[in-house]
Amino acid sequence: GGISAGRRASDAAGDGPRATGRRASDNEGSGATGGYGGGAGGNAPAGPAPEGGGEDTFQVMRQLLAGRRQLLGKLGSERERERESNEPTQIVSTADVQSALGNLQARAASPVMDKGTPVMRNVGHLKQDMMAMLRQSTPGQAAPALAEEDGDAIDLVGMLYDSILKDVKPNSPAAALLSKLQVPLLRVALQDKGFFTKQEHPARMMLNTIAETGVHW
Repeated sequence: GGISAGRRASDAAGDGPRATGRRASDNEGSGATGGYGGGAGGNAPAGPAPEGGGEDTFQVMRQLLAGRRQLLGKLGSERERERESNEPTQIVSTADVQSALGNLQARAASPVMDKGTPVMRNVGHLKQDMMAMLRQSTPGQAAPALAEEDGDAIDLVGMLYDSILKDVKPNSPAAALLSKLQVPLLRVALQDKGFFTKQEHPARMMLNTIAETGVHW
């Protein structure tokens, strides 16, 4: 069976049974999509779908992610939470986030060091680089902060990548290609939440194909 991006994202965000994520994902997979990645799915007839169904599925993923964050927050340092709560912040717009990601996309990707060994950057590293870039353009002393929906979309892509890469051979051509696609896919996910909920979304189909190939390639 194919690797489902929406299914993997929902499974990674919560501890619910895999079948639940599959049913929710399957219910949203019938709509045709176009745009990013060419015409994949663009010529398929769009069957009737419940109004707002894709958005509902995305909100369920966000709720699972919020529960996970709450649990991790309880395990975190009290001093760190106090410091973060006292720091002035400014919510940055999605357009500014897209602009920062566009600048990162134009740069040559460099590996990061992990215990003296170079490793490919993951979505967490990219998020840190993006926030550092936004900090430079944020006026005053306020620290940039992502809108909740934008932050959730980025974190869901990161969790999706973590899940997919467990099945992909490390240092393989597929792993390298998936790494190069992180920023473009982040930009797609921020612009179109159907990336998480529609099985026939072109970017999602491309990601699934590469991931499946990476198991053997």
